[in-house]
Amino acid sequence: FEDIMKKSIIILFAILILFGIFKSGLSGAQLSPGTICSTYDDFSSGSLDLNKWNENTLMNYLDEHFVSNGVYHTQQLNPRDADVVLTLTRTFNPGETLEHEVNYVSGTGNQQFQYMFNDATWSGGYAWLESCTTPSPGCNGIGYWNGVTDVGMQNGIYTRKLEFFEDRIFVTTTRPDGSIITHTAIDDGSGNLVPPYTVRLIPHTGHNGITHFDFDDFKVCRTPSAREEVMD
Repeated sequence: FEDIMKKSIIILFAILILFGIFKSGLSGAQLSPGTICSTYDDFSSGSLDLNKWNENTLMNYLDEHFVSNGVYHTQQLNPRDADVVLTLTRTFNPGETLEHEVNYVSGTGNQQFQYMFNDATWSGGYAWLESCTTPSPGCNGIGYWNGVTDVGMQNGIYTRKLEFFEDRIFVTTTRPDGSIITHTAIDDGSGNLVPPYTVRLIPHTGHNGITHFDFDDFKVCRTPSAREEVMD
């Protein structure tokens, strides 16, 4: 009986040691270097930093497009086809993310904010993996275009997060009411959606549209590679 007890104690002790090693390993993984984030632009300088942004148009500039009161302000005052294309000068690689805020102040008629990636055009360059619930205005836009977009047109601040992978871009949108919607951009067969990724932000209006979007708090994050973690 004593031998059985001794063996049981030894086995239990061994199990506890193994559990401790396993738990320590998990703790080590949790304490490994995590995501590194930095502010890309909060527009506090009072003017558009041309080292960080390119600004152009696909047709006609919106009536207003400039930095004011700590935001990048865009507004179309009179109904017409207009847009502004704001492009980050840095590109993005797998493992990086871009986060920012969009304040949808107001809008009527056809008007929305959308992204374009790499050399995409209105007619192609990428597709949304999800079945779009609003095929007329399309997926992922904020606003209205012959119908309310699937993201919606609530007035207020939207938080958007773009996560970059080898073959896709995940976009997570938190609406002003706190609800969340996600989209996945994939290549449409054109070979356009491959890293490094260029991101263009495009608020635009149709012939009957007026709109007001403000942008702020752009933040870039990246997760260190396994090699970087070993070197640290």
